[in-house]
Amino acid sequence: MVVLVVTHHKTSEDILALFDFLHIETDAIFSNQNEKRGHYELEKNGHHIDVFEFDDVGVSKNRNHVLDLAPDGLCLCVDDDCVLEKGYEETVSSFFKQRLCEVALFNGRVPYEGNRLVHDKKTARVRRFKDVSYAGGPGLAFLGSALKKSSLRYDERLGYPNELYIGEDSLFLKNLAASPLCFYRSETPIFTVAIDKEDNSIYFQGYDDKFFFVKGALAKILYPSRHFFYPLYVAFAVAKKSKTPFLRVYKKMKEGRKAGREFLK
Repeated sequence: MVVLVVTHHKTSEDILALFDFLHIETDAIFSNQNEKRGHYELEKNGHHIDVFEFDDVGVSKNRNHVLDLAPDGLCLCVDDDCVLEKGYEETVSSFFKQRLCEVALFNGRVPYEGNRLVHDKKTARVRRFKDVSYAGGPGLAFLGSALKKSSLRYDERLGYPNELYIGEDSLFLKNLAASPLCFYRSETPIFTVAIDKEDNSIYFQGYDDKFFFVKGALAKILYPSRHFFYPLYVAFAVAKKSKTPFLRVYKKMKEGRKAGREFLK
């Protein structure tokens, strides 16, 4: 197995420290957006580390880099703030052998929210986006040969630094669920999110009008055929979580839905 990590602006010393921080127990490939292009190799704890540097910017571009770099065998994607559980290799390998799947999305833990699990759903075959719509990119494992044949990619119009700065992982999972690949979700956690993304994110600047606008756009992109009441439902949920007046949220989300319609054209 190879662990695939997206990161940015790291030195070789940073990469070695990150390898330890993530508790990686296998070989790894790092895609490092670092204002230059290149490749070098490292060794740590008897494991081989490939570091590929890219001079572009964008989370979706970086996620596509690791898809391109993935070998044909079993791969596991994590972000650079996701600490892996001990024995993750055996957990993932056994799951693929038992389920004969080509893709699997594993559970995780969120310590800054009471150590809750990312989801409380049972292990099951993914048949539709609803089965994994709660999740993000970390914990996605796949057979590199199978995913490459599918030609699935992250949409580079979504994710930082685009105006629609979130949602690239959700759209990718939606397309993955609609593909012919054998796709499972697992109830077993294999990583812990070490950082509160909302407090430390490069894109999340609080529950402001920009955030409501983007949430409205994503609601349209991910659920384009939902009926009239769905935008109201989403706006109510966002208003409640953000403790913001409903009408303010709904107005900005309605503007965002127009941007979502343009995205889908």
